[in-house]
Amino acid sequence: MNVDNPNLRPANDPEGPDYLATAVLQGLARPAYERLTWGCLGTASIGILSFGLAPILVWTRRFRQYVTVEQQQLWHLAEWLRLHAKNPDAAKLRDEAETLRVHSDLRLLSSLCLGFLAIIFYTQLHDYRHFWWDAVLDCTYLYPLHHLHPWTFGRVSQALAFRLFNTWTLTLSGAYICHWLQVQQHAGALRKFVAHFNEIVKAEGLTPIDPKIPGSGIRPMWMMAAAVMASTGAVWAVPMMLAGAAHRRMIRFAGNGNRAAMAHRLRAMLMSRRPTENIPMPIYLRRLCGNERCRAPIQDSACFCPRCGSRIVPSLHRVG
Repeated sequence: MNVDNPNLRPANDPEGPDYLATAVLQGLARPAYERLTWGCLGTASIGILSFGLAPILVWTRRFRQYVTVEQQQLWHLAEWLRLHAKNPDAAKLRDEAETLRVHSDLRLLSSLCLGFLAIIFYTQLHDYRHFWWDAVLDCTYLYPLHHLHPWTFGRVSQALAFRLFNTWTLTLSGAYICHWLQVQQHAGALRKFVAHFNEIVKAEGLTPIDPKIPGSGIRPMWMMAAAVMASTGAVWAVPMMLAGAAHRRMIRFAGNGNRAAMAHRLRAMLMSRRPTENIPMPIYLRRLCGNERCRAPIQDSACFCPRCGSRIVPSLHRVG
């Protein structure tokens, strides 16, 4: 074997490139795809057109995809720390990463609510199959109008419309509440992971992460849309909008922000261990000028923007 070949190096070479760290860094820096979430207007429009069914069907599947990918990324981060940080909290961090998963019981409850709703509507409106669309409207969106003016009831009796409208409202509300709880439980597990990660970060001489959380989902635009829909009789829109706002903030704000902060700390650890190695900054983590009219790329060590001269807040992830 020609030992002078630059493409060959011993497997136990401690000075060689750390491929696992590079892969973990790139994975953490990559933001979640926009298709996993819907905006306020999109949620309201699709919810109305699908009688409240489409959002919960899509969100449960997409949130499971998101949690699965995030759990894999954080598990690899914890594994790298266990191998290199030599910190007793690293083993606990890997255990915390394994708890980041979708709770099957809440997902099952949500599916049971939708299945129960479909069975009830099918069995109760089977005799009205020749004008099924009118019957469904009488038991859903048109029920509040018929309730105020009982003489406007069509082929569906008032008692049957009352039962189906309540079933529609309660089952959809229950399904969206289960999804909201799913998001909150994942946020709690992620907060515990960040807490253990901060213990390792402080031992490395770095600034701890301020964990971002999705919150309860009470957002002004979302609540306004929920109030408008609820005023027309779609009371299930309130838990739908709460779950949708929490779902969106979990993926776009909390998830992306926490993983980006962890990626910065990981890069700082690599730089402190291998100061002579060139560790490129992932494109998604590159700093930009805070001036909205500038947004020029900023070096990690810069204190002023080279284009407009604006003062830049110093990085909080530098090695201490």
